Parts: sequence; C-alpha cells; structure tokens
Amino acid sequence: MDDVLRSFRLGGRLIWEALIEQARLDGDVDVDELLDVGSRVWEVVDRASAQVAASFHATERDRVRAHEQRKVALWEGLLSGAATDPVFAHHAAHTVGLPENGPYVVVSADLHANYDEITRHLRSRLSGRGVDSAWHWRSDLVVGLVALRRHPLGTALDVLRRACAFPVGVSLVVSGLAEIEAAHRQAMLALRTLTSGRSEVVALQDRMPEAILIDSPELSERLVQMWLGPLLALSEAERIPLLQTLECWVASAGSTTRTAETVHCHRNTVINRIRRIEAVTGRDLSTERIPVELTLALRANHLLNPTR
Repeated sequence: MDDVLRSFRLGGRLIWEALIEQARLDGDVDVDELLDVGSRVWEVVDRASAQVAASFHATERDRVRAHEQRKVALWEGLLSGAATDPVFAHHAAHTVGLPENGPYVVVSADLHANYDEITRHLRSRLSGRGVDSAWHWRSDLVVGLVALRRHPLGTALDVLRRACAFPVGVSLVVSGLAEIEAAHRQAMLALRTLTSGRSEVVALQDRMPEAILIDSPELSERLVQMWLGPLLALSEAERIPLLQTLECWVASAGSTTRTAETVHCHRNTVINRIRRIEAVTGRDLSTERIPVELTLALRANHLLNPTR
C-alpha cells in the first residue's frame, strides 16, 4: 500500500507541475484560480488515498480473520484426532510451525488471563532451551504442543516448572501429530489430578495412580467408602489425627517409628491409633504388606474430597 500511496502523491505532483507549466505558457491565468485548482487536485489525491487505505485495511483484517479462523480450525482438528489424515497433519504442522513427526507432549494450562503475554513468554523460554512449541487458547484452557526432537521431556518440564505459577498438566510422550488427541486427553487428566488451589506443573507419568482414580470417580468413591468410610464418619477432633497417622504410616511402609517421628508423637501413640483405625474400619492392618487398596483409598480421598 505504501507504493500505491506514493504513486498517488507523485501523480498529484506531476499534475500540479503540469498545471503551473501550462499557466506560464498561457500567461493570463489568475493566481487565485490556479491555487483553487491546485487545492482541488490535492483534495482528489487525499480522498482517493483515504479510500484505498480504508479498503486495504479492511481486506487485511478480513485476511487476518480468515487466517485465524483457519488456524483455530486446524488446532481443533488436531485436538479432535483429524491428524490421522497425513494431508491434514502436513498442513497443520506447516501452519503451527512444528514438525509432522514427534516426539511430542501436550500441555494443558489453567490460565484465563494474559494468555497472549504468558504463552509468548513460555514459547521464548522453551526456545531458549532448544525446545519448539506452539500454543492455542480455548474458551476454558490454554493448550500447548511441545516438540521434543532435540531434548528429553525433563528439559521441557524444567522450563515449565520454573516459568509457570498456575496449574499445568503434561501428557505422556507421543510419537506424532496423529496421537495428539489422546495426548490432549492425557494432559487434561493430569491437570485434574491437582487438587483445587494448587498451582504446579504435573506430568501424567508421575501421577498415574491419581489419574486412574480421577478417571473412575464412582469406583474411587466406593473405594474410599469401603476402606475409610467409618473413619471419615468420626468427629473432626478424632478423625484428623487418625487420618494423618494412617497416611504417614502407609507412606513409611508401616514403620511405627518413622510415623511417630513424622507426626511428632510417641511410638506407642502410633500403635494405639492404628489399633483404633482397625477397630473403626474393621480392617486388619497387621499384615506384612500395606494393602494397595488402602493406599489408593487415601489418594482418592484427597482427590475427590480435598476439604475432608
């Protein structure tokens, strides 16, 4: 458009110079009339320039809007599994500026404000470590596609954990764009394993038990009721120390000594609390191995009922 407007100005100047030359040849042109004609010439130039500029900007906005719509459609196609079509995958990779082949992870971030600024920052930080990425804002979350061609997942996780002060879920590593739909579900599942109010970056590979529990809420709630129901029904004053002791006891593989050190009480107190838990729940905890169902029930209780 700069060239067009420059040509308009050049054309106006040429016409004005030609008018002056003709006036000199005629010799009897009134100066005021000549100036009036000159004003009209520049008025036409200005009006034409304004119309061209307005038309140019309108077309430019339409093209940008169309490009953004195509980009959104491509992103939604990626997240809904359309990349199983090689032609679509090739076009999508070219549009978002990433390779067709992986490995990849998908990132889901619970970010509702300043997403443009923050995603630019994330892209820059990742790029600084040699990791390419592309980001897309949806109505509820921000989705990132991170290419791991030159660096392992740990590099990307390190950058994200240093840069993100909001909840982020990271999928398992997938081999290419055709698996982005599954990776997106995995990233969302990883994000859901974070209890309300916690802002951290969690990778699904580190949250498998929690993900399984979250993915089956009905079974998880039943598991909690089967193993902890009577304990949760106690008064708060009795329930809280018993639950804390039980969680520490499970985490320490049934060691009453380490549990006593963690909860800051005498070893005999731990033993008495475990016996009380056995009496309340009707479960025998004297076996050599901690029941896996009890471990899962404690995790499910945190995930499904964080206020408890």
